[in-house]
Parts: sequence; structure tokens; C-alpha cells
Amino acid sequence: MDPEIATTTGVPNIMQNIIELPAEAKLPAVAAALPVMKDDPFAPKTLAEAMALAEMMSKSTIVPKDYVDKPGNCFIAMQWGAELGLKPLQAMQSIAIINQRPMIWGDAVLAIVRSAKDSAGNKILEGISETLDETTWTATCSVKRRGAALPCVRTFSRADAVKAGLSNRDTWKAYEKRMLQMRARSWALRDEFTDVLRGMPIAEEVLDFVDREKDVTPAPAATPEPSKADRLKAKLKGEPKGPLAPEVAKMFDAATTTEKVIEVVDLARGFTDPADKELLNAAYHRAKDRLEPKKATETMVDGGTAAATVA
Repeated sequence: MDPEIATTTGVPNIMQNIIELPAEAKLPAVAAALPVMKDDPFAPKTLAEAMALAEMMSKSTIVPKDYVDKPGNCFIAMQWGAELGLKPLQAMQSIAIINQRPMIWGDAVLAIVRSAKDSAGNKILEGISETLDETTWTATCSVKRRGAALPCVRTFSRADAVKAGLSNRDTWKAYEKRMLQMRARSWALRDEFTDVLRGMPIAEEVLDFVDREKDVTPAPAATPEPSKADRLKAKLKGEPKGPLAPEVAKMFDAATTTEKVIEVVDLARGFTDPADKELLNAAYHRAKDRLEPKKATETMVDGGTAAATVA
């Protein structure tokens, strides 16, 4: 601890209780060129090869849905994979897209750190320890980096989950131990191996706070329920009109209110055959005489005023 940070009030500096991260100069540098790609005969060597591989992957049915028919997404995922030491197929399965941002998914985080080597070919991760205290329900993850004086220790407890509003989520209810473990692990690995992970977020951690993208397309307007006359017209559409005229005439005869007569009038207007029109006009007048004797004098089909006359 730098002595200049100490307070002059006699009160202990709270920073003394935090495990110090080793100075950057003390740490072996991560190898500038990640060696995983050179041993893969299928790894693209040119931009054209990379785009062709991305196109092929996007047409596959075994890639995550964020990559299906999206060769651009596949290409970017492969590039991120190369940065992290992942082969193209590994990148497809280990890099998730959440709210249009790439993130590391699942156990790939630990796998990347375990496989990372320094410029001398030595693995950077010397050891990892994970424990769970079921008395306090606190998960602890301790990771030791080669060259670091002290391990990086991070904890995450049930109380932390409650405070963050995570405890009521279905996944946390079903797998609380695992979720506590993964949160402590992600914090320790991200804090100690920022150079290895290239600042990539952890998907499971992000999903605790944001939802996956939702379709915000407005729902189509509700279609009004068609009237009985509209339903019958749709049913009769395209069928010969002559044989149906007697059926419509029977509907006039069966009508018990002027509203019902108006509905049948809408159907009757579609008939153009003179014989049908004569039959329907007669049926219409019978209905009008029966329901409103004083007003049943107009011509229904030819005059076209029946619907307006009937109140």
C-alpha cells in the first residue's frame, strides 16, 4: 500500500481491507499472438475465406438463433473468438448476442482463462478455488495469477442477490448454489484477467439485469367482428346467385324486426338477374307489409332506398 494514501486523521484507510491487485509491471504479458488458430486447418486465412465460412455457418441449423441467416454476426463472432483464443466453431457456441452486444457464454470464460499463456508459454492461471458457505450462503472464488503476489478473491452472497433483486428470478430459485458460484467466479475472473478477456461482458451476469431483445413491432389492430350479413356474404361469395335467391327470400319471410330486414337487404342487392330481383322485391315487400304496413311502398332493389326508409 502506498504510504501516501494513508489518512492523517488516525482513522484506518478502508482501502487497506481490499486485496490489492498486483502492479501491471509485475505481471507476465499475455502472448501477443494467440496460437490456437494456426493448428486449425479449417481456420480462415483470408477475409474471403472468413466471409465464406461465415456464410456457410449462417445457413447451418446447429448455430444459435442469433447467427441463423446472419453471416455478418457469424463473421464478427469469429473475429471475437480469435481475439479470445477460440476457434470459429467454439466462438459460435461460446459468444452470445444480448441486446446487439457480443458476450462470453457459459464455462467458456473459465476455459479461456485456463488456456491463456504468457509470452514465455506459461499458463497465466496458477490456480482457482471455489467454495460455498451454506451458513451464510456466500460463494467465494479465489484465483491466483502467475506473478501476482496475492490471489484475487471475490464473494457473492444470498444477501447480495436479494439486494440486487435477483432472488425472485426463476433461475435463481431453481439453482441458487450454482448462480452464487457463477457470480463470484465471473467477478474474480473479470477483475484479475481483464487483458485475457479483452473486456468482454459475461452473458449470465448481464442477463440478470437486462432482458433479451423483445419484438416491439406494434400488434395489428383488432379486426372488428363481422356482422351476420357480412359473414353470409363471405360464405356466398363466388357461388352462383340464381339458386340462392329463394334462400334470401326465405330470410325476408323469417325476419321479425326491421333490423333483420335491413341485414337481408344488404344480401339482396348482390343479385342482378331480373327473375331474382323480382322474387326478392316481392319477399321484401311482404316483410315490410308485415312489420311496417304504412311504409312498404318503395322499390327495394331498383330504388335502392329501403335501407334508408326503414327506421
